[in-house]
Amino acid sequence: MILITGMYNVIPEGKSAIVKNIGNVEAGPIYTQQAVETVITGFGPIFISIAIFFFAFTTLLAYYYIAETTLTYLDRQLKYGWLKPVLKFGFLIMVYIGSVESASLLWNLGDLGIGSMAWLNLIAILLLSKIALKVLKDYETQKKEGKDPVFNPKNVGIEGLTFWEERSKEVERKSSREKVIVDDNLKL
Repeated sequence: MILITGMYNVIPEGKSAIVKNIGNVEAGPIYTQQAVETVITGFGPIFISIAIFFFAFTTLLAYYYIAETTLTYLDRQLKYGWLKPVLKFGFLIMVYIGSVESASLLWNLGDLGIGSMAWLNLIAILLLSKIALKVLKDYETQKKEGKDPVFNPKNVGIEGLTFWEERSKEVERKSSREKVIVDDNLKL
């Protein structure tokens, strides 16, 4: 929409404008607001305000849900009752800071948060790679044997995955029942 309506400027950092379709407007939601304004006069600011509100609200709900779920998972054995109130208070502080600070600071904090998550995920992937390769090898072995691959944690030396252990037993029982039915049908 921004490109079609031409409501943008192209200004490299520290240089003069390459393209200046609208006045001295800082890059951001105002571009979209101006683009909507060219199509439906008077609706641009209203549309952007409502869109940003719902985007921010749903994003905050999602981040809080993810944080609380993660905290609950990590705290399942320690049972620290004070962690959830601290999370709630910290979350409210972040919402307040987000409402009073500049957009550039918030983008920098967001970049820091995303970068931290990326590094933590890369470390987790490296730590899990040995197990993941064992699981992949087990999967490929089952495929070569002509089986419908079923994950059984005991086949790869993983202990304590009760859901997957029960699931693999259930699949084995089901396949053995189906085999009995097929064998009985062949006898008929």
